[in-house]
Amino acid sequence: MVHGVKQNRSSHGNRRTYKVEAVSRACKILQAFRHESETLRLRDLVARCNLNKTTVFRILRTMQNAGLIEPFGSDRYRSRVRLLSRQKFRLGFANSARNSFFTQDVAQSLRISAALEGFDLLEFSNKCSAKIAVQNAEMMIKSRVDLAIEYQYHQEVAETISAMFQGAGIPLVAITVPHPGAVFYGPNGYEVGRTAGKALGLWAKQHWNSVVDQALFLEVSMGGPVLHSRLAGVAVGIHEVLEGFTDAQFAHLNGRGEFTHSLEVVRHYLRHSRARHVLISSPFDGSVLGALRAFEEAGRSSDCIAVGQGGTLDARKELRRPDTRMIGTVALFPETYGPGLIRAAVDILKYHQPPSAILVKHSLLTPQNVDPYYPNDLLFDTDDVETVLMRSP
Repeated sequence: MVHGVKQNRSSHGNRRTYKVEAVSRACKILQAFRHESETLRLRDLVARCNLNKTTVFRILRTMQNAGLIEPFGSDRYRSRVRLLSRQKFRLGFANSARNSFFTQDVAQSLRISAALEGFDLLEFSNKCSAKIAVQNAEMMIKSRVDLAIEYQYHQEVAETISAMFQGAGIPLVAITVPHPGAVFYGPNGYEVGRTAGKALGLWAKQHWNSVVDQALFLEVSMGGPVLHSRLAGVAVGIHEVLEGFTDAQFAHLNGRGEFTHSLEVVRHYLRHSRARHVLISSPFDGSVLGALRAFEEAGRSSDCIAVGQGGTLDARKELRRPDTRMIGTVALFPETYGPGLIRAAVDILKYHQPPSAILVKHSLLTPQNVDPYYPNDLLFDTDDVETVLMRSP
């Protein structure tokens, strides 16, 4: 055996293949940089390459001395090697629907990130239909995608869709609603709801002297336990701030996550309710906005306050209205989903290290901080927001 070189028998007779481990590891490190401008920390490279930290550090320094790697800032590195070709993967993405601000932002972010990585992206729309979601899963399997990304709220078909991809040997990433055996990508729904509930409670404590008649929850029944956990979190957050609030004061309506349907059900609710201090919340901004419009139509805007979930463009526009009764929305930053989803895809497809779950960050947007968070909103024409809402899921 040649010193320092592994010698392996190949399947072609006596022909030998030679592998230099140090060179192989160096190649692995160079391939870990997903595009030419990407900068990575030492710990990022250790995770992506599944190598010992000391080994990665020594190889990095060697390649830095050779001019193949350059330091970037105090603790990052950038590759100076342009790879002639990268392994090209095909991703399938079935979006919940294409006519809501949240799903549009997720899709656009994913398109950009997939293009940067050099992945092909096949897009489908589930159109908020369980049946179509299953059909789209079949189409992705027939298209031989390497990995599927599923964004659909119908819990009753989650197991069916998972089984289909598992049977085809295709890894699955599920956005927001868990699917058995899939990598979960989304927020900690309970904490999102708790953030919303505490905001409602604090406002009521400061402005209504803690006197609240009712908390109106606009549910999404098809979403199953995950979306229900968001409203459970809202209830806990309210209870934490308003000690005398009782479970009997909660009212539940099925808003379906839709502006139009929520508008209708809250109109009906207001015909029978004389509650004057009402807290409103939902897992979707669209439902909250529909409820606010119903109170406004009835001349009862001052009877309610609301906190949404999502942080979508329509909600951000509402927060900027001088007379809004929407005191906040818990932003989930869908415009950042793309990079996270692609990182998960790369970890699964290239490094065979699927994470069990990836939790996205969330923050409370208010009329006071919405501009610092989203300064570029003012560059867009949002006059037609309500037209989009009328047909949004």
